[in-house]
Amino acid sequence: MGKKDRLRGNNNSSSISRNTPLGEIADSNTYNCTGNFPTDFNELWNRAGLDKVGLPIIKNRSKPPKIPEENFKEGEAEDPTQEMDKSIEDLPTTYSTTNNWDIYKPAIQCEFEVDVSTRQLQINYAKEIYIRGWRFDDKIVQILKQCMLERLTIINLWNTGMNDLSVTTLASMLKTLPSVKTLYLEGNPIPDTEPFHLFITEDNSLANLYLRNNRITEIGAKNIGQALGQFSSSPIVNLNLSFNNLGNEGAKLIAKVRFIRRVKT
Repeated sequence: MGKKDRLRGNNNSSSISRNTPLGEIADSNTYNCTGNFPTDFNELWNRAGLDKVGLPIIKNRSKPPKIPEENFKEGEAEDPTQEMDKSIEDLPTTYSTTNNWDIYKPAIQCEFEVDVSTRQLQINYAKEIYIRGWRFDDKIVQILKQCMLERLTIINLWNTGMNDLSVTTLASMLKTLPSVKTLYLEGNPIPDTEPFHLFITEDNSLANLYLRNNRITEIGAKNIGQALGQFSSSPIVNLNLSFNNLGNEGAKLIAKVRFIRRVKT
């Protein structure tokens, strides 16, 4: 093969990787997921040709600090000097600085189910996913669709700037994840269309659906009411619509099917 042919071949391969839609990567660039969520997500992101600067951090979910147990008996007065000495002892002795970008960079917080098959291999299966305060768009959903999430049970999305496309793609993804039983989609208003009813179907396994603070109006309430009535075999048993703008008419539409579901408005 001549030099021109080799150059032409190289140009074709680069154009494919650049122009191929996300989720339709060429066969030569396929990746077999291992189930280790941090590794799979990062690898799929890079293979999709997405900007590395926007790559979210995969980390363990932050947990609230435990309340210290009382070390004195009931009715016994505390010695203030002991409390002062204790607070001084608890002060940190070293400090470290962190770049602002590292603090505010998008992150996917996870609860992991760790599987140690061998001494050399540890697989962190994603059991719960939490995303807070950054845009959860269609490209993120497309990456998640390619990950091995067979043990995922909870998806929690708060204030993630979702739109019609990301909601539609997420609803489609849930149909392929029978292990997901709970979805929190809160603080994500989508005016005009309010497509939250797409999660109420017989094709997924959602039992708990939380839609608080989405500014759902009579439009969304009507769609939700129709979906509840149409999909009578839907696994939904707990639907939370608190802190929305259903109005009287919207509440009436929901009330028509409320007797067969646990709906909180």
